[in-house]
Amino acid sequence: MLLKSKFPYEHFRINKAYSIEKLKQDLKKNKIKYIDSMDNAIFAKNDKFMHDLYSEGFVTIQSKTSMLVCEKMELNDGDKVLDLCAAPGGKSVYMSEIKDVKITSCDIHSHRLDLITSYVNRMKSEGITTCLNDATKVNNDFIDLFDKVLCDVPCSGLGVAKKKPDIYLNLTKEIVSGLPKIQYLILNNAKYYVKQGGILMYSTCTTLPQENEQVVDRFIKENKGFELIEMTQYLPIEDGIDGFFIAKLRRI
Repeated sequence: MLLKSKFPYEHFRINKAYSIEKLKQDLKKNKIKYIDSMDNAIFAKNDKFMHDLYSEGFVTIQSKTSMLVCEKMELNDGDKVLDLCAAPGGKSVYMSEIKDVKITSCDIHSHRLDLITSYVNRMKSEGITTCLNDATKVNNDFIDLFDKVLCDVPCSGLGVAKKKPDIYLNLTKEIVSGLPKIQYLILNNAKYYVKQGGILMYSTCTTLPQENEQVVDRFIKENKGFELIEMTQYLPIEDGIDGFFIAKLRRI
């Protein structure tokens, strides 16, 4: 039997144009239950009220761990940010709300860039430009251009399998064994894009060491010009928390 989450709530992040205080007042007024989460997010059922807010761009569905990736990027106003594997765009949009930054959001497929554009338009975000790019190949136009680079790489997705149990049906041993090579290639290419003193962030939504710690350990061993600031594995053992891995590096 496939594992499936029984937690009945979605994690809603509030757009900066709509305050958490106003949302809670509206929820109480409509007698809708919610659970406190972060300063700008709550857990609530995705009923008509929340769906309408979502459609209007006042809230979006984004996991706590996904938000943490953005918050750990050390963003400053004026930063140039590269989101290498950005679709559907949640992290790019949130980073654009944290600070006044210029973000280049990339994906290898044009139809996935359309997803980013749709997300940006719904949330009325600013400062985000999409770019068709293959992250497994070095892009000479990006070299030494960005203050912050995010590699939220393709992964097995086992950290979110409770919400998406079909992951178990689609994964094969061959797929999983081939992922670390792609993940390392993306991270190793990204090192060329971050300015000296800048942040290089690596993240996945899986719990497998060969996709997480082992990729980062190899990178640190082979690239003495980077220091590891943080490496954290979040496990999906708590209601509403996805399995997620974050490694934060700095070019020195």
